[in-house]
Amino acid sequence: MSNSTKDFCFCTLVLGQRYREIAKELIRDLEKYSPGTSLVICTDEPDDFSKYQNVIAFKHQQQGILFCFNDRRFVFQAALSLFRVAIHIDADTKIVDTIPEDIKWNPGITGGRGNLVQPFLNLQICENDIC
Repeated sequence: MSNSTKDFCFCTLVLGQRYREIAKELIRDLEKYSPGTSLVICTDEPDDFSKYQNVIAFKHQQQGILFCFNDRRFVFQAALSLFRVAIHIDADTKIVDTIPEDIKWNPGITGGRGNLVQPFLNLQICENDIC
């Protein structure tokens, strides 16, 4: 479990062995490119992440009948119970450069989209579904 003093975290949903292994690559990327940043995970096997200092893992069983897209709301609930800002990323995201710590987030829910191959700051930030 992380002892981060940052007011933001990354969060993701990780269900099944395949995604748990993929998420471990994401964890290593965060350790390298954003030391001290926590990753909040909702997963079927939280013990798989007990050795990682930057991970806070919560037990979660899939709630969606066919798919788990809407289960992300539980990820946000867990992350926002601990941090002021929760940045959801997919477990198979690859981080390839340093993540800036001085991003100014507006109150409320903010979404981003863009070419994820470009540096993090080049994402288009959308507020209230207006981009």
